[in-house]
Amino acid sequence: MDRYDLALLSLLRTLLSKKGSAVLADRQALPGAVAEILAERSNDDIRGILMSAHRLAAGSADRLGLLGELACLLPELSESMMRSAQKESSPAPDPYALILNSEGDISAEVRERILAGDITKLVINYSLNCRNSPFQNLPGLREVNFPIAAGPQCASLDGLFFRCRELVSVRSIDFGKARSAQCLFWCCGNLRAAPECDVSGLTDANSMFEQCQRLREARNLNFAQARDVHSMFRGCPLLENVSGLRTPAAVDAHSLFEGCVRLAEVPDLGIREGADVRDIFRGCIRLQNRKA
Repeated sequence: MDRYDLALLSLLRTLLSKKGSAVLADRQALPGAVAEILAERSNDDIRGILMSAHRLAAGSADRLGLLGELACLLPELSESMMRSAQKESSPAPDPYALILNSEGDISAEVRERILAGDITKLVINYSLNCRNSPFQNLPGLREVNFPIAAGPQCASLDGLFFRCRELVSVRSIDFGKARSAQCLFWCCGNLRAAPECDVSGLTDANSMFEQCQRLREARNLNFAQARDVHSMFRGCPLLENVSGLRTPAAVDAHSLFEGCVRLAEVPDLGIREGADVRDIFRGCIRLQNRKA
């Protein structure tokens, strides 16, 4: 037997173990039973199983018992039906994933789960405005070890961690279709590093890390479409590493690094001529001769 025959044999074994041999005699139940199993197989496996079935059905299927029976019946199922079943199948909902559709969903239980980290993923499906975040007024919040994502109805994540003063680290943020993230970590005085995130779709990122007094690095942040980046790192005295930072679409970049006294090197930001760069390096004693 080649690998496709073995795949067919594996399908038969799974079918028998889940449904029993009676399913082979039930022409109405068989398609659904097979499609259910194939939903977990790759397209290559599906093609191989069908190839093997056609070959066996045309040859010595009558001498192969149940395997032969399955080989004879499988060609009656269309490959398109199997692929459709595979694409339409979806995993069971994750009971530990949390979806918030409005500020009203932020219950005491939700806040307890956030603090305990009893979540595999948090989806915020409404727009934030620095006053309605699920992380607001959460004393003791130091670590967010689950990914955060903006849902399809979320246009902004403004103030997501506004004044979370004890926050040290965040795993990752997926901005989705959200276009604004101003004041995202405003006054998060214990944050050490920017989280993993793709910021290329944001248009407004002003004050994103303003007053993050222990922030040391914010690497590989490409604000490809952000027009407003003013005060992004204002008041971050320990910031040293901004490698990979890009702000080519910026119109307002004033005070971008104001007060970053330890910052000694800044990459080419790509800021266009005519953009507002007032006080961009004000107080950056190691960058006194640097131009925007």
